[in-house]
Amino acid sequence: MEEQRRSFIKKLIQLGLFVIFPFKSNATSTDPLCETTTNDIEGPFYISDSPNINILTPPEITSNFLFITGTVYANDCITPIPNAVIDVWHADKGDYDSTTDTYLNSSYNDSFYRAKIYTDNNGNYAYKTILPGKYLNGNYYRPSHIHYKSSYLNQNELTTQLYFKNDSSITIDPWASDVSAEERIIELNTDQNNDLNGVFDI
Repeated sequence: MEEQRRSFIKKLIQLGLFVIFPFKSNATSTDPLCETTTNDIEGPFYISDSPNINILTPPEITSNFLFITGTVYANDCITPIPNAVIDVWHADKGDYDSTTDTYLNSSYNDSFYRAKIYTDNNGNYAYKTILPGKYLNGNYYRPSHIHYKSSYLNQNELTTQLYFKNDSSITIDPWASDVSAEERIIELNTDQNNDLNGVFDI
């Protein structure tokens, strides 16, 4: 059932039909043993007014996509949060589009690899992009990663990063190799279209 749901969401994204259903809900933490998503550094390339889109790639990218789906939960790890906001951003082949003034002066149609996404009435979110590139951080390459900043009703803000299993740069990266990042290193599966698929719940 879960596999069918994620496949359906992926098809909606491909068709540009992923619909958000705003719905307010109050959810509170009830399980002190629940392991919530851990923090990570924000980095210097966050922009607050990213476009509200689900496809982060420019039109010339036509293959080898990365589909990420997930659910945002309350701190009880059970209650889904509708209408939560998730900012995501990442590098392409080692560059962030915000590193130049061009991004700040461009229309949303000219900005890529970043988005502001709202969860649906079941707390689900999904987006389509590519596997982020690596870039030099001093004398080593940071592992591929996607930045996340999520919140609900402008509260409970979480800033973190998503990493991917079998990335050789994880062990030398001080943030990805930290024990607190273990649950944020996800497995990716390749489908029949040679696209990558991953699940990241918050």
